[in-house]
Amino acid sequence: MYDLIKLLIDPLSIVLTIIIVLTIFINREKSIKHKRFILYALLGIFIMLYTLSTTFGTNLLFYPLERDYLTLDIYDIHPPEIVVVLAGGCYLNKTRDKLFVAFETPSRLIHGLQIYNKYNAKLIVFSGGYSEGKTMAETAVRLGIDRSKILVEGKSLNTFQHAKELNLLLEDKSPAIGIVTCAYHMKRSVREFNKYFKNVIPIPSEFIYNELYFYNIEGYIPTSYNLNKSSIAIKELIGNLWYIIRY
Repeated sequence: MYDLIKLLIDPLSIVLTIIIVLTIFINREKSIKHKRFILYALLGIFIMLYTLSTTFGTNLLFYPLERDYLTLDIYDIHPPEIVVVLAGGCYLNKTRDKLFVAFETPSRLIHGLQIYNKYNAKLIVFSGGYSEGKTMAETAVRLGIDRSKILVEGKSLNTFQHAKELNLLLEDKSPAIGIVTCAYHMKRSVREFNKYFKNVIPIPSEFIYNELYFYNIEGYIPTSYNLNKSSIAIKELIGNLWYIIRY
């Protein structure tokens, strides 16, 4: 019952309901100009919103981004000597006047620390401007990581700059560099780091693609949460294309 109530009050459900009501109303009205065009437009909008707001739709978008990392953890075969954690966002709590890691940064940070400890890496790098790298480093120290084993890269504001700025900090390009970021962001990240380093190892911190939802009714229920995930995938697909063209 609770899940049904959540679905009914979801803003997306309300929007889809309004589209259905408008379609029925317009279809019954005979005096509306360009009636067929309007009906087709509403149908197209409904199909697009519905598809992008289901797990089925998000799977279709995230699969090409994450498929190379779904079945094999390369770092189990080739352990990284240097672990590089890419920032995924932070926010300033004005009430406490303090910067906190947020969005995708916590999962990247925790996974990066786990890999660093598991393989006894020589160094862990926290990369990100707006104090993101510094904030991650401070969190790592509080969790017991030796400060002398931490390097902060605090200038980069995007994926291109992550690789470029780290290239300026590390003179030796031969050590195995493990890149920790979300699976959907990995393809673009590895491409950029390969321009500067000889041995780049992808270490995905989390996946959004989930094959199980192709066979589950929940995968076809529209939600605002899934629509937000689809927007992330679309931005990343555009980002990949833009980086190929520009860089």
